[in-house]
Amino acid sequence: MSLCQIITEPTINLSIKLHNGHAEKILSTNEPFELLSDWQQLEIFHNGSFNFEIKDVTIDGQSIGENLYLAWFKDQQGIDHQPMNILGNQSGTWSIILHNDISIFKERICGQLANGDYGKNLFNEYQWFVDLGYNLKNTYSPQIDQFFARPQGLNLYPKQDYHLYPYIPLTISVQDAELIQAELKGLAYNAVRPNTTNNPGWINTYITSATDSSKKCRATADVPLPRLKAWLETTGMQEFNHIASLILPPNKSIEMHRDFMVYDKDLGPEDINAKDNIYSLHIPIIGHAQSMIKVSGGGIMPNGVNILNNAGYVHAGVNEGTTDRYVLTIKNPRPFDFIKNWIIKSNIYFS
Repeated sequence: MSLCQIITEPTINLSIKLHNGHAEKILSTNEPFELLSDWQQLEIFHNGSFNFEIKDVTIDGQSIGENLYLAWFKDQQGIDHQPMNILGNQSGTWSIILHNDISIFKERICGQLANGDYGKNLFNEYQWFVDLGYNLKNTYSPQIDQFFARPQGLNLYPKQDYHLYPYIPLTISVQDAELIQAELKGLAYNAVRPNTTNNPGWINTYITSATDSSKKCRATADVPLPRLKAWLETTGMQEFNHIASLILPPNKSIEMHRDFMVYDKDLGPEDINAKDNIYSLHIPIIGHAQSMIKVSGGGIMPNGVNILNNAGYVHAGVNEGTTDRYVLTIKNPRPFDFIKNWIIKSNIYFS
């Protein structure tokens, strides 16, 4: 059991909510209270009718010190204020990500934040990824079940150092998705890295053949499927290494793994952040929430088109749906502005 206390001036009763992917607790108190187990979000709801300052947060009697400046306040207009520990006549929610073990909390935060950054707007300095854990509805394997369930908490990456991000959500939508999927269904597929009966991994085929990253990138014109080619041309993507089509059948999974990293000799100045050829554009043709990829250091990717740092981070996947999930992966899409033009901007990517 770990006890937390929110120290305010003046001392007042606080409306508090604790939650992660496994439990939730709501209370009103100015006394020490028990935290949930593992990583969690602590929220304080403020109606704006009085002023007070949050002076400190303690875990088992020990102050979190300067880590208090991790907290942020979201007002009723949905605008984030970071840091903000003085709450006045504006209603909203004050939040901080904590761990019930203060040593784990301090090790993570102090290892990712520079001392001189405390007190700055950390949303401007870092891209935040928060994983609070998720219990799968089905059972796959011990490593997959536990990987999805285990909260990885808060991970911070220097802003716009995209090659460090576990994934990058994009605003791209797949046009004519049913027609593209019909084209993909006509291809011949083979099993990839079979593991067990329950976890066969992807079933895949290459749509373009330049799989050697030392070769010149392929152009969109090299795509033999007309519907797919027409859609790719609308994205602004001009070059890539290769395209693969993959299938994950219903109630199947992909074991935890990290893809092979190959240095790409074709990287140009515009790809300065695309170091070590780690990028793969991950495109679910017809997405559904029951099919998920979880990435170490980032959590579950949003259910849409993402840049997946598949060679930089361990990841695993499941399909809890009832139909085959068709996914396209495009290796190292170019130019790099392609990513910057489509990125979904958010202070925190939550899962």
